[in-house]
Formats: sequence, C-alpha cells, structure tokens
Amino acid sequence: MKIIHTLTLVLLLHFAWAQSPGRVIKGTTIDNATGTPLPYTSIGIPHKSIGTVSDSSGQFTLTLPPDHPLTDSIVFSHVGYESQAKRIDGLLRQVSAIRLQPSTNSLSEVVVKPKITKSKIVGRNGKGLSTFHYNFYTASEKSVDDRLSKEAGMLFELKDECRINELNFYISGNEFRSLKFRVLFYHVKDGLPTTPMFDRDIIFEIKDGYRGWFKVDLKPYQLWVPGEKEPFAVTIQWLESVKQQANSKYFSITTAKSAFKTFAGRSKAMDSWSTDKQALSFYLQCQCL
Repeated sequence: MKIIHTLTLVLLLHFAWAQSPGRVIKGTTIDNATGTPLPYTSIGIPHKSIGTVSDSSGQFTLTLPPDHPLTDSIVFSHVGYESQAKRIDGLLRQVSAIRLQPSTNSLSEVVVKPKITKSKIVGRNGKGLSTFHYNFYTASEKSVDDRLSKEAGMLFELKDECRINELNFYISGNEFRSLKFRVLFYHVKDGLPTTPMFDRDIIFEIKDGYRGWFKVDLKPYQLWVPGEKEPFAVTIQWLESVKQQANSKYFSITTAKSAFKTFAGRSKAMDSWSTDKQALSFYLQCQCL
C-alpha cells in the first residue's frame, strides 16, 4: 500500500507541475525617442516556439514554461528600430517599459524610378480546386493568442529589377470579424529567410469574415526588388484578431503541392524557419524595368 500511495503522490505532483501556468512576463514596448507606445512589436526567444507581439497599445504578455532557463534572452524587434535582447531573470525581477531606439541605418531607401516597362505576376495566382488549405490554426494551439506573431508566406525570384505593387492571396476560410497582419520581405540565404529587406511597417486588416482573393496595395511603399534571380521571401505575420463567435478559430489560404515552389513559415516571431514544397495561392503583382 505504501508503494501505491507513493506512486499516487508522484503522479499528482507531476500532474500539478504539468498544469502550472508557467512564468508570465508583462510590459509595454515604447519608442525611446518620443515615449509613445510601439504597437505590434515582435517578441520572442530565438529559435524557439515562444513568442508573441505587443497589442495596439504596445502592451504584451508572454508566458514561459515553468522550467524554462532564466538565462535565456527575449528579443524585442520592430520595423525601423534597433532590436533589443533582455534576459528572462531580469524581466521577472522588474517589469518595466521596453524602450526601443529608432534605427539610424535605414534598410532601404524610397526610390522613384522612371521607365517602368512591363507588368509581371510572380507566384501562384490561381486557387485550383481549393481542396488543400494552409490553416493558421493547429491542434497544438489552445487559443487565438497562441497564433500571435506566426508567419507564413512564399519564396520568390525575379529576373529583372521590379517594384512590388500588390500582394494577393486567396482566403478559403475565415471565422474572424477582424484580422490584422503585417507584410514582411526578407533576404534569403541557404533557402531560408534571414534579414528584413525593407524598413516599412506594412499593416493591413481583413474585415467581416471576408473570403476570396484579397489584395494588399503596396504601391505607396515604393518597394524595389533588385532581381537577378536572387531569392527573397514575402510573409504575412498574425498581429491581432477579433472572433466572430466564441469558438471561432479558422483562417486559411488555399495551397497545393509543388515541386518547384517553396513555402516558408514559423510559429513565433523569433522561431526557426521551416520550408515545404507547396504553393500557397499567394502572388505578387510587379512593374519591372
């Protein structure tokens, strides 16, 4: 009987530990120069599926597993600002505003070029039979907040120098009254996205459960890609959502298996990238020299 009681106690302790909510870090991201809140700052631990984004007021909540090493650092990153890393143990001792410094080195310049000669579409501009879907929801995610900072997109190549005018994608499922995403462009090395190409903060909203082809107008941002078949990645990052109903969870884009096109995604802001041979219904409309 003693053995049974001991085993029962161990199992109960293990269950209680597994149910522990973990360590919670809360704070606000702000502009160090102006003191104003920085909405939708990407926050996470590099190469790990732990991350989030700050909300429209710059406030954030990041939950860590109870046994996560306190010596790890959390990285705070925002387009147009210097990234900042802070150790977990320091953040747990003192919750305060995270002040990000505006970047002094612009990643790119706004360039207006003449003699745009031809229109070009890059990517999959059809939805096929709409039998396969990339869904932002997975079974491991318990709430919509689990998807904050998740990214998904495609790798592209362009032979000529082009201005990117539009991003278009086909929404096959949408159970949200409002969704906000950020468009991000990345350089690619060894088949994976690396550093951002531009310092424009491109945020768009999808309203009222919209389904079908959705266009993001990029012309105001003057985004020039150099071409010469240098690969680059374009993703959309989940920032904010409002459900249509309490149990709403699905948002999906049509996709298809492909031997030649590459999907790129990651589950959290600073997580490692993964790729797959599939083609989202996700394309760029460009004007090329």
